[in-house]
Amino acid sequence: EGCQAPIDKGNDAFYRNGDTYTVTHESCSGGNIPSLKGQITCVNGHWSEQVSCLKGASYSITVKTADDWFAGTNGEVYLYMYGSIENSGKIILHGEFEAGDVDLTNGHFVDVGKIKRIVLSSGRYVYWLPDYVTIHVEDTDDLYVFRYSIRNYILDGSTVLYPEGNCSRPFINRPLAKELYSNSDLRHK
Repeated sequence: EGCQAPIDKGNDAFYRNGDTYTVTHESCSGGNIPSLKGQITCVNGHWSEQVSCLKGASYSITVKTADDWFAGTNGEVYLYMYGSIENSGKIILHGEFEAGDVDLTNGHFVDVGKIKRIVLSSGRYVYWLPDYVTIHVEDTDDLYVFRYSIRNYILDGSTVLYPEGNCSRPFINRPLAKELYSNSDLRHK
């Protein structure tokens, strides 16, 4: 007794009970994203987790840390996107997240459809004061703006943010979008 390959990417391998399979970004083809990443185990002819390939999209996520004293963090910063068709799962953001910094994360993540809300977090035991988040969906040219208007630090948890606004093609010709999407103030890490 065993398991068929969990994702059909031309893999007709058979796995014995107790064997593990590592699901990575490359486990799916055609720009699709696996529903989970990590190791799964064949147990009694079934995988410990069900994995499927979901449609992917390219995103540019910009995060500005407030320009206040001690607003920055050295901790992990991440977000979850919740959309009209799917949820992204945890997206770890890249950057230094120091006071006044604008940090950029580009990546190919699960296509969530129209973004309804995000959950922004700085992890456990970490103080952080964000200013705003913009998400540019490169495939559709949609731009979403999320502003953290509460002047309290995020500590030991997360905050839910709803889009303050969004615009579609050709958003780059609009003055506010030009200001928010300008690469001149980005610190690429």
